[in-house]
Amino acid sequence: AEGVGEGEGLHLLVDPDLTAKAVEAAVVNGWESYDGGPGPRRVLLRLLPADGWPHCCRLVVEDRGCGIGPHLLPHCFDPFFSTKTGHVGMGLTMARRICREQEIGIELKSELGRGTRVEFLFPMERRRRIRTQVVDGEGS
Repeated sequence: AEGVGEGEGLHLLVDPDLTAKAVEAAVVNGWESYDGGPGPRRVLLRLLPADGWPHCCRLVVEDRGCGIGPHLLPHCFDPFFSTKTGHVGMGLTMARRICREQEIGIELKSELGRGTRVEFLFPMERRRRIRTQVVDGEGS
């Protein structure tokens, strides 16, 4: 990712457990969207660089399911909205709330018959270097 020196690695300032729950919601939605069409059921996860500040990287969760119609797409983050019978419709609602609380961007793109893509845009480390050295014990 841009701004990360060679050998330094990438540091994210997020709650790993909550972030995992948000990503899990996207993966489960993708898995359940498979409609029995041609090809195996699969959900792809890719870690990619972001387009730049204020994000350092993005995690893409992509399925090859039935897709979401453009008239339904604006409602996918709404509480209790689901197109699946017997589902509560809170997965993506909770994912968005978790992301908002941690300043992680979340975007949803879909095309009928082709699948859906959820992108998590992770913010760059916002702490000053001296703060990370003291808190993380790098400077000892």
